[in-house]
Amino acid sequence: LSDAFKVEFLLRIIPNGFDEREQLQLLKIMADEVEYKDRVHIDVTHGFRHLPMVALTSALHLQSVKDASVSGLWYSVFQGSQVPAKAVKLNGLLAIADSVRAVAMFDKDGDYTSLSKLFENNEPVGSNLSQLLKTAAFYENTLNFRDAKAQIQKLNSAISRHRNSLSIELQLIIPEIERRISWAESTEIVDRMAKVVRRSLNNGDYLRAALVLFEAIITSACEDRGLDASNFDSRKKVQLELEEHLSETRSTALPYYLELRSIRNSLAHGNEAPSSNVARIFGNSAALSNSLTETLNLFAARKFKVFSGA
Repeated sequence: LSDAFKVEFLLRIIPNGFDEREQLQLLKIMADEVEYKDRVHIDVTHGFRHLPMVALTSALHLQSVKDASVSGLWYSVFQGSQVPAKAVKLNGLLAIADSVRAVAMFDKDGDYTSLSKLFENNEPVGSNLSQLLKTAAFYENTLNFRDAKAQIQKLNSAISRHRNSLSIELQLIIPEIERRISWAESTEIVDRMAKVVRRSLNNGDYLRAALVLFEAIITSACEDRGLDASNFDSRKKVQLELEEHLSETRSTALPYYLELRSIRNSLAHGNEAPSSNVARIFGNSAALSNSLTETLNLFAARKFKVFSGA
């Protein structure tokens, strides 16, 4: 083989893969032979019928742990001694697996970048789908939900125009992508901001949860006043108005707001807790999660509004 193909061949005896232990052994054997960022082809011809499924799992494993490029997943079909065997490339399975993995990554961290990679080098000319998702991700990650919403609305329009030109694997996953970006069709951004905070809490990312929740409250208050939420002076003005409004009306939301402000400042600047209560919250993950969740629920219920007469 080495003489014929002018590349090195290493022969290894593999287990049958009849049980879970042997299947995992097979994955380990393949991983041990692949170096970081290698380009890999996997041929399952003449293997047991269950081995292609193990090989697909191995391909996904190599992509994840070795950052390998799986260029081909192959199977040759025997069509009789008088007919040349047909080599079938099963890369469509890898493309579908990539799509499912990208959606799972988005569900975990809410970053559109994982979805944008699906469209790179695989989108209709002029559709700009990948860039629209990247830009939306940038705006959301910088807490600019208004512009993120505008980008997602443009994305929805682009998908509608180019839907029939998308590859089959993208057409299979598009409904799931559309379901996850449907928030942009709502007139209320509060729901989206609340969802981002809730996802951060579920992931144990308390820093991002506190930062986004505090800024979301100010952003929402700016919109109540008809002011530009991206303007620093407007945000500062509205923050003071909000604090004054909550205090003068003796709002039940005031202690939650003040506690969130203290948590946010301490986490953002690495300062010690300014009060014994906040110090107690920082000493217990459940207490911190509960505090942020209670404030989030008030925000989702629109309890931090600033009215025109405030």
